[in-house]
Amino acid sequence: MSSETEDLRKLIAMDRRSADRLALTVKISYCIANHTDWIDVRSVDDIGSNGVKITTNQCIRKNTEISLKIFFSEGNEPIEVKGDSAWAKRMPLSLGDSGSQEQLYSVGIKFQKMNYKDRQQFMMFISDNILDEFLDNKGNIK
Repeated sequence: MSSETEDLRKLIAMDRRSADRLALTVKISYCIANHTDWIDVRSVDDIGSNGVKITTNQCIRKNTEISLKIFFSEGNEPIEVKGDSAWAKRMPLSLGDSGSQEQLYSVGIKFQKMNYKDRQQFMMFISDNILDEFLDNKGNIK
């Protein structure tokens, strides 16, 4: 293995999760099991092959089953995946768009199994973004 490849592996593996996470621009909506309302998340903090960290206005208790729609780009159909909330943390109060204080929550969601087609599309998106983040146009480490 080349030293550049080894350097890239070390750079990507700095986080101790079982899979790496990236700060990517994706839109996610979620629906809590046994509910019908889809809610847009405030932000996607990071995403990886096994899960996602979101910020939302709603407190989601640990081990709650959640359906997610992940939109990779505008106009494309989202993939749908089920997940379970692994943890939730209350964040400090912040000012909302209307100027009033609002309570936000940071929530970690672990994905359940995805169907093959959605998993393939998801992994291609993640892989492309890993390469874009760490390699230049010539394939050298940035």
